[in-house]
Amino acid sequence: MPEDTDTGAEEAQDNSGVITALRKKVRDLEKAVSDNDPSVVEAKVRESVARESAAAVLLDKAGHPKLSATFLSAVEGEVTEESVAKFLTDLGLTAREPASEDASSEGGNAEGGDGSPDPKAVAEVAAAGSDLAAATQSDGKVDPLAKISEATSTEELTALAIAGGYHQG
Repeated sequence: MPEDTDTGAEEAQDNSGVITALRKKVRDLEKAVSDNDPSVVEAKVRESVARESAAAVLLDKAGHPKLSATFLSAVEGEVTEESVAKFLTDLGLTAREPASEDASSEGGNAEGGDGSPDPKAVAEVAAAGSDLAAATQSDGKVDPLAKISEATSTEELTALAIAGGYHQG
């Protein structure tokens, strides 16, 4: 029976292609492992969080806090006041001037100039609500926590506290 002597050469060529592919795969996997080193991952996460935080602060300062996610996906690189201003200009928006502290504290207005809640007012309402919730006990008729959670101002919370007999003032 005649034997095919070229079969060994073809297998060697096929094997060398497979070996080359496997070596490339090993290099790719080694790179992936080194990229997933805990210190590298932690640094990437810290960088990402710092970038998100800077964008949120600058866009809030500019009066457009809800555009933070859009900004982060649209703009590469460092977050600066200039990059935020350019982003807003490209969208046809302008940065509003920050309200002075005196203007936001007068009149008990719980909204900022753009209709968004004032963070100080929200904190006051949340604190008052927590205090009132801790002082109340449900009598089974009406859930006071539901009413408290629906309150949107300190005046509403005060009225609920007076109605429940929990207001001392």
